[in-house]
Amino acid sequence: KGFDSTTTNPISALAMANYAKNPIPELPLSSFRVVGGLRFVGGNSGRELWNGEGVNLLPRIALAYLIDSKTVIRTGYGIFYDTIGTNRSPAIQTGFTATTPITASFDNGITYAATLTNPFPNGLLAPTGSGTGLATFLGQGLSVYPASRLQPYAQRWSFGIQRELPGGFLLNSTYVGNHAVRLQINRELNFTPASYLSTSPNRDTVVNSFLTQSFPNPFSGLNPVYTQTISRAQLLTPYPQFGSIQEMQPIGRSIYHSLQTQVQKRLSRGFTINVAHTWSKLLDATQFLNTSAPTPWYGISQNDRPSRLVVNGLWDLPVGTGRAVNMPRAMNRIFGGIQLAGHIVRQSGAPIDWGNVLFSGNIKEIALPKDQRSPDHWFNVNAGFNRVAASQLVNNLRTFPLRLAGVRQDGQATWNLSGIKNVAIRESLKLQLRADCFNSLNHPNFNAANATPTSTAFATIASQNGGGRQFTVAARLTF
Repeated sequence: KGFDSTTTNPISALAMANYAKNPIPELPLSSFRVVGGLRFVGGNSGRELWNGEGVNLLPRIALAYLIDSKTVIRTGYGIFYDTIGTNRSPAIQTGFTATTPITASFDNGITYAATLTNPFPNGLLAPTGSGTGLATFLGQGLSVYPASRLQPYAQRWSFGIQRELPGGFLLNSTYVGNHAVRLQINRELNFTPASYLSTSPNRDTVVNSFLTQSFPNPFSGLNPVYTQTISRAQLLTPYPQFGSIQEMQPIGRSIYHSLQTQVQKRLSRGFTINVAHTWSKLLDATQFLNTSAPTPWYGISQNDRPSRLVVNGLWDLPVGTGRAVNMPRAMNRIFGGIQLAGHIVRQSGAPIDWGNVLFSGNIKEIALPKDQRSPDHWFNVNAGFNRVAASQLVNNLRTFPLRLAGVRQDGQATWNLSGIKNVAIRESLKLQLRADCFNSLNHPNFNAANATPTSTAFATIASQNGGGRQFTVAARLTF
């Protein structure tokens, strides 16, 4: 039932006694604490996995005003929860499953404790259940939920105008906004404090050597997973007896603004078409730039697609008995009942995700003009990227953003075409023949380019998003 961050861990006394023999200057014995551990359902923790909310209110309001016989204005507002009446989460089986790591050597290869014939000289770790309490999974990583859970929800609002145009066309243009809060995101609880990390824009070998220096491990011998040495960076974490501790917290948020425009020609004379375009921007705070940061990074979302155009159309050819292009019944069997349909999608690409790259140039020079981009050179590698592996940042506070709105992967362009032939064999028996061509222009849609400066494949694209042109033929008999 979550992570207890204050209670003294059962191994505290022994660990403190060991640490007193070899303390480090940055962490005097008086400041060395071994606290925290997993809490399980039962006992003083109660029977519930977490404490949920009692009532979720979902107010909605909508208004429509008829300006004249052909024009309507609409607006609305509402609150929508991620789930209603429940908060679903995968069960965490920590303590009820066990993994035994292979520790080949405790002295950096001078001697070996494990061999190929006996890789686990101390045996396999058995699941402990909740019996060991706060000592469960010592030396290993944890994934936990907070004891009190909050339901994610979104406020949505819209304002639009609908107008009937000449020729049977209908125009609908609407502004739509969405503000989501309490989004569940992972937060690292066991991090090296930011005050010890380098703020240099370049690789800081002094700080890196300082944090990676090894010392006698005060936890060695208290659990089989502990090695004989421990780094200064690990000793300075809030819970040095554990590895990474990821807690799912309801602290994420997002904001979405869009103009959604649709022009529709309703079915008449065998023809209909629908053209819809969305121009939008999505910002969110769902990831941390640095594990020690107090709040998530706020910027362009991984799901942002500024432009999306969709065109759908159907044309029932006016050919056949009694149609505009009239023909005898015998010819109608061949040329009558034919429909042509199309589905076109054009969409902006997603912003490229970046690591903690070493960059000293102008961010605006990273993106290349469209006519200069290719799978072999998607963005400007000479804009200011340091590509030397030995110079890359380690134990530096990150300042380069997670994503840049102007540097995106390939957009999506798809043309799907269909031909349909309807044949009335008799009144109660009908046959439909259909031929579909997906990605009919055989347009390549690429995946994201490599964004690792030290890679030989930097700025190149290795694969496509989706296949090439495909044909399908089908027949359906209705009776």
